[in-house]
Amino acid sequence: MIKGNTLVNYNRNKIKHDIKYDVIFKNIFGKFGNEKYIKRILELILKINIQKIDVGHDITIDKVKETEKGAILDIRAIVDDRIIVNIEMQKEKRGNIIERTEKYGANIFVRNMKKGEKYEDAKEVIIITILDYKIFENKNCITDIKAVLRQNNDIEVKTKIKRYFIELPKITEEQIDMEDELVQWLVYLNGKDRRLVEMAIEKNKMIKEVDEQVYYLQGKEADERLEEMQENWEYMIASVKADSKEEGKIEGKIEGKIEGERNKTISIAKKLLQMKMKKEYVLEATGLKEQELENLV
Repeated sequence: MIKGNTLVNYNRNKIKHDIKYDVIFKNIFGKFGNEKYIKRILELILKINIQKIDVGHDITIDKVKETEKGAILDIRAIVDDRIIVNIEMQKEKRGNIIERTEKYGANIFVRNMKKGEKYEDAKEVIIITILDYKIFENKNCITDIKAVLRQNNDIEVKTKIKRYFIELPKITEEQIDMEDELVQWLVYLNGKDRRLVEMAIEKNKMIKEVDEQVYYLQGKEADERLEEMQENWEYMIASVKADSKEEGKIEGKIEGKIEGERNKTISIAKKLLQMKMKKEYVLEATGLKEQELENLV
């Protein structure tokens, strides 16, 4: 069922390319000059007002390794100089998605701590994973992982790492209000119901602008444009590999590990353990040895 105004006729042909295709998603929402789109989406999801946002991409060596296995590179946003938001669009189902985001959140947190910075002063990390499939049994389109932990009677702890999962197929399974701006964005990203997509485009000026950029990727020169975009990403990946090898950061080692600050490393490890982070993830994020970690438990 749909609430809102009736659909206004929209004459455009069906979009050839899916916005969930990783190259298109990154080049639209991670493109310089397009910051306002991801800013608005984050405001709606996180229910905050964002004054400043810097948008880039996460192309560190650990993500390069995932890309080689079929994963995608992510969009990274720094919100008001205090929150790191990582956004990933995932089309293909992966059985370890929940554990993978937990691990990746810990890596980002540790990687971005400054020398001498206290845990309490470090930037908050938010992982937003947009899925083209369902993973939870609840009916919510957007799931805060803390709510899942509460359902499983796990202890809720204060944490600087938050994770949200957006299951796009759920957006049309329940009654939706097409006057709701977040619903409009999710319907558009889902893209499965063309009638709803056209309604979202008609009602939302920003979505219409994004749609025009996606539309640009169809037509006679579409394949050349996509090929050029893909080549740009492959070049960026190759550059990261080269830099990582030069700096000795191979075999999945994380950039920005805490340099020789043993006390700080131990403090962070304790915090991660208190957050119920799995030991193997804490070991990877901090670089501690297994016996060293056992001594902290």
